[in-house]
This record gives sequence, structure tokens and C-alpha cells, in this order.
Amino acid sequence: IVERIFVSGLHIGFTLLLAWQPWLVLVTIPLHSGLNFTYLRLARRSVALAELVMALVGLAALLTGFAVFGRL
Repeated sequence: IVERIFVSGLHIGFTLLLAWQPWLVLVTIPLHSGLNFTYLRLARRSVALAELVMALVGLAALLTGFAVFGRL
């Protein structure tokens, strides 16, 4: 459940960034794919580490999305 919350934060953050600057789709698509591959590689070694990385990235994306709209 916790992992889904942070992944939702990632998607919400990306959506806010795309609403702010639509050209960021050129950044978010490869970034999203890279995160998926990184998660899979990390999960082979340590699920806890993979979850921690996704939590940090998801939180960063959400806070960045809020920041561009002045909601922090």
C-alpha cells in the first residue's frame, strides 16, 4: 500500500508538471520508463531499497509539481 501511495505521488507530480509545461512530456516519458527499469533491477537485490528509491522520487516529483503551482 505504501509503495502505491508514493507511485501515485509520482504520477500526480508528473501530471502537474505537464499541466505547467507540456513540453516536459519529452522528459517525463523516458524518466518514467527509466524508473520502472531501475525499480526492477533494485528489487532483485533488495525490495526495501527499491521501495525507498521510489518513495524518494515520488515524493520529490509531487513536491516539485506542487511547487510550480505555488501550493507549498
